[in-house]
Amino acid sequence: MWDQPTSQRAIIFAGCLGMAYTQLTTSPATIEFARAHGADGLHIGILGALPTATIFMQFVAAVLVNHLQYRRTVWFTVSILQRLVYVPIALGPWLVKDLSGVAWVWALIAATALNHALLHFCTPLWMSWMGDYLPRDGLNRFWGRRHQWMQWTAALSLLAAALLLLKGEWSITPAFAVLIGVGATLGVIDILLFQKVDEPPVQSLPQPTLKRVFSAPFSDQRFRSFISFACFWHFAAMVGAPFISLYLLEYVGLSLGYVLLMWAASWVGGAVLSRSLGGIIEQFGHRPVLILCTAFKATNMIALLIVPPRPELALWVLTPVFMVDALLNAGI
Repeated sequence: MWDQPTSQRAIIFAGCLGMAYTQLTTSPATIEFARAHGADGLHIGILGALPTATIFMQFVAAVLVNHLQYRRTVWFTVSILQRLVYVPIALGPWLVKDLSGVAWVWALIAATALNHALLHFCTPLWMSWMGDYLPRDGLNRFWGRRHQWMQWTAALSLLAAALLLLKGEWSITPAFAVLIGVGATLGVIDILLFQKVDEPPVQSLPQPTLKRVFSAPFSDQRFRSFISFACFWHFAAMVGAPFISLYLLEYVGLSLGYVLLMWAASWVGGAVLSRSLGGIIEQFGHRPVLILCTAFKATNMIALLIVPPRPELALWVLTPVFMVDALLNAGI
């Protein structure tokens, strides 16, 4: 097994590979692939709702982990499956050419549901592992450094995807297959890197049940207040967020390559600006920053509503707005 410093570097590098997987498999290219096979607003809305709809799998994992001595085997098996779940969808139109486009849309929706369900199942196992393994001293700095490297990786991943579409002039079906293939490969490497990361035994809690795990956060009045805020926030955000890429592609008229370029720029904004945000949080605390970022979060949607369907103008107007929006997301 690696020593602690080597393991920490591997965890940061693996996080970057995992971020590349996420960006390449859930980018606007996935929306365009669905559109090319006949998806409408209903299908896109379902795709956008699935990450939240499958979050209950975290509670299942929270109960399961307490019955394990080690998490590694279960986490490895499920994570590898999760990283490969989009591959049949990417290759399917080449291998099964007589299947209708709408059938591939519903297959994509099923794969997306499975992807997020498995991801939510694996997250508590991984967080429990890291919580037991990483030293407490300097932990916040470590996670901050890892997060910043992941933001830059997200930007580079989407930039590479944008250049593939803009310079290669590929149609969406082969381009989607390439993006999924590269993303799945990087995602699997991410998981394999943890083979050399040591795992302490699970520190079991007394008899947790699914009901107890689900109800525990509501026992604290202050946390109940935060849960109420989070519910209202997610409802407001999810009314429009899943349709942003669709709106840019259909109404504004941007090409897929330029939509990917805008999202890449937003990650650059988050990476550059979040460092100054950290200093503000250190000085004033999380609550004022949370209130401030939430108050200005509607700026992104307002800009989308007022921008005319002129692609070149929209690109110059919305790119800085998206960059600021990434900063606001970091504060929330």
